[in-house]
Amino acid sequence: MSGLYERDEIATVQSKKKTILVIDDQSDMGWIMCRIFHERGHKVTVSGSGKEGLKKFMDRKDFDLVFLDIKLPDLNGLDVLEQIKKTSPHTKVIIITAFGSPEARQEAFVRGASAFLDKPIQIDEMTRLADNV
Repeated sequence: MSGLYERDEIATVQSKKKTILVIDDQSDMGWIMCRIFHERGHKVTVSGSGKEGLKKFMDRKDFDLVFLDIKLPDLNGLDVLEQIKKTSPHTKVIIITAFGSPEARQEAFVRGASAFLDKPIQIDEMTRLADNV
């Protein structure tokens, strides 16, 4: 009987509604991610630049999860990652990029990223990671 309870508890933890920030300069990517996560009951905020994303993050500081592009028009996404983790070490950050070199991956993990997704993003992989981080 306890095995059933443990599975139910895991399902409850994984389905917890999250507050998500998406920082990506591709507006269509932000729109798609917003729609997907809203349909799953999460609260989503989207920013199109590093500065705007950091401002929104600093204004709230209660995001559970951040999806962050490395290549942003105004700031380096890895620098944004570092600032987020210094401000809120418990916030999970998933890097999303079309420029995923091994060096960029390593640097992202050194700076505190929880996961790394290459574009084009597979929706099932993205939602699975969001549920599990």
